[in-house]
Amino acid sequence: TQSTADVLVLIDQHAADERIKVESLLDELCSPSKSSTQSDYRSQLGFSSLVKLAILETPLQFAVSPQEQGHFETFASSFAAWGILYDISSTASMNNRTNLVEVTNKLSITALPPAISERCKADPQLLIGFLRSAIWRYVESPPLVPDPSSGQDTSWVKRIGTCPPGLIDLVNSRACRSAIMFND
Repeated sequence: TQSTADVLVLIDQHAADERIKVESLLDELCSPSKSSTQSDYRSQLGFSSLVKLAILETPLQFAVSPQEQGHFETFASSFAAWGILYDISSTASMNNRTNLVEVTNKLSITALPPAISERCKADPQLLIGFLRSAIWRYVESPPLVPDPSSGQDTSWVKRIGTCPPGLIDLVNSRACRSAIMFND
């Protein structure tokens, strides 16, 4: 005998829409760049990105400590693999009160993944918080760097394990904020 059961399916529209958006953003984050302009773009540190990136018209600049500067130089390739390119500069100036030379180290973010670029431009403190958190985690546990040119599967599911700490949180936040909301 065959029985038919009534089935009631409930879908949380916000969660479903968010899931679709996050998977699309993660796919975009992990996709190799097809633009020659983007693949030719290099930071002053000599790094380029093989994934899609948004080149910032005006770099986002932050003061960093000498110790952070060294760490950002060390791990620049790890960030570049994810479309985060930056330059580092140091300037010396004389402090007239103390007659001592003061050195200011500056991190200038020149490119970001499109999935997070608009949010980071709107809230630069969110960006520097993410970068500082990621760099200190990298110091504690050096990252695995994906190689999209290796011919391996570049699906986001395979690559996401090497994503910088906090980047997935920024992508999830963007997906949530843009998903359908209650009463829409």
